[in-house]
Amino acid sequence: MLDTPTPDRGLYLERAVWTPGALARFAGWAVGLAVVLSLVGGWLATSRIPAGDAAVLDAVDTLRTSGSVTAARLLTFLADLSVVATLTGLLGIVLFWRFRRWDVIWLTLAAVGGALFVTGVVKVVTDRARPDGALADTVSSSFPSGHAVRGVVVYGLIAWCLRRLARSWWRHLGVAVALLLAVATGWSRVWLAVHWPSDVLFGYVLGAVWLVITLAVTRPRLVGRVTSPIDEPAP
Repeated sequence: MLDTPTPDRGLYLERAVWTPGALARFAGWAVGLAVVLSLVGGWLATSRIPAGDAAVLDAVDTLRTSGSVTAARLLTFLADLSVVATLTGLLGIVLFWRFRRWDVIWLTLAAVGGALFVTGVVKVVTDRARPDGALADTVSSSFPSGHAVRGVVVYGLIAWCLRRLARSWWRHLGVAVALLLAVATGWSRVWLAVHWPSDVLFGYVLGAVWLVITLAVTRPRLVGRVTSPIDEPAP
């Protein structure tokens, strides 16, 4: 677990999410990512199916078993919107309990919420058709994979928190498991034939890039004694 609260350690965001500078940076990056990914997704939607996409799905079709489908559905569930929303809320609560700062809650919301927003925009713009023979229900277009985006963002953020904030011996195991889930939840969508591999690949890219953007914009730092939940760190 994360360490219990202490008066002389804190997580401080050099730029809070709600400041004009942070909001402007988030907006600029969101527009840039949406434009680039919409161009890529639009090309994929209107061109022939890439040979790599077709080959991977054909290979998966020959390897798929009932047991592997069950495992894939479980992994898919771990990146469902309801699960990701729950994990985001729990992570925000844990961080607030640990550091007594409201801005760390907004850090989690900016990471997950921003990625979901960009994903939704790109899906609407590109409207790429899904593969035939899906083994799970779908509610939107194919590009990019929302499960891949959500998995990378939420489990990647959990891995970052464990790596930076936990000092217990098992944090390395926790980081490894979180990163494995970040990849496996996206790949499960290919296994269930609800996404082309390129959907998942660019979902990974979007999720990872947005997580890096969130951390780069807010610049979280471990500091010494903090005077209040929203104040600057004391000298």
